[in-house]
Amino acid sequence: MNTKFTQHSGYINNTKERLRSLFPRMQELDIKIERTPTKSFRATITARIQKRKVVVARKRCSTYFSSLEKAENALIKQILRIKDNWKGRRPGRDKEALFYAS
Repeated sequence: MNTKFTQHSGYINNTKERLRSLFPRMQELDIKIERTPTKSFRATITARIQKRKVVVARKRCSTYFSSLEKAENALIKQILRIKDNWKGRRPGRDKEALFYAS
């Protein structure tokens, strides 16, 4: 876990809490935000769901918050798709209800 505190650490912690509430059996969750040479931010969220299942979302945007939010939404979509496959449902069914529940 990243122990470096920045002025936006509270937002990172809120993002981690939302992702863990969606999938409580998540083993590892790592969020990295880098500033690129082109003055944009690259957010990378890595989550380990099972021993061998790792889900990664990388998004780039001009602002810190929007890059983190886009990466979070991309990871949520991937996790919901995996959960649908585990439950044997068609992907995309009841996605809105689960997406907005958190």
